[in-house]
Amino acid sequence: MKKIGNLNQQITILNKTTSVSLLGRGAFGEIDEDHTDTINITQNSVYAFVEEISGGESTTNNKERAKKKAKFTIRKTSFAIAMTDSILFNGFEYDITDILNDSQPRNNFITILGESI
Repeated sequence: MKKIGNLNQQITILNKTTSVSLLGRGAFGEIDEDHTDTINITQNSVYAFVEEISGGESTTNNKERAKKKAKFTIRKTSFAIAMTDSILFNGFEYDITDILNDSQPRNNFITILGESI
């Protein structure tokens, strides 16, 4: 069991949802291809125990970029966390690569694996 003192790093979970608005139907009832996509982002700040798993650099289009992998342990939340969400921590945005829920019923923690983008 983790002690509360270990959850001492503040992270922000970005919940991303997409809504599609269809603009109309064609003469025979088919859906018109013209539509608009709206991405809504909700920010939720929580405290976490953060472990940096690995780091390195990659080169894309002659640009070097820092790549990091991290493990975030947080208390279970009242909001849902999805694989399409991301995490902001220390100036880096991490894509969520895995969400691990402990099967123990008394464990109130969630472990999230992330990779910087």
